[in-house]
Amino acid sequence: MPETRRTRVKPEDAYNITMAKFQSVLEAISIGAVDGITLASTVVVNQIVFIAAIEFIDTAFQWFGHRVGVEGVTFSVCVPPFVELT
Repeated sequence: MPETRRTRVKPEDAYNITMAKFQSVLEAISIGAVDGITLASTVVVNQIVFIAAIEFIDTAFQWFGHRVGVEGVTFSVCVPPFVELT
């Protein structure tokens, strides 16, 4: 099927190549490394927070189960219904 819409790029803009914001290859590598470390640390911190939240919920279930007299209540009992949603 042929394209029927007009492109946003004008022919005269197609040849205007913007220059990189880096002055040298070493600067590009160092900024890329800093960006990569930032991204990796963000992922690690999010995983730690997620695991801590799951542990908190599990401990709250255990505490609540102990308060009502039912032992062995954990968050893992509640997980199988949510597996189907993923």
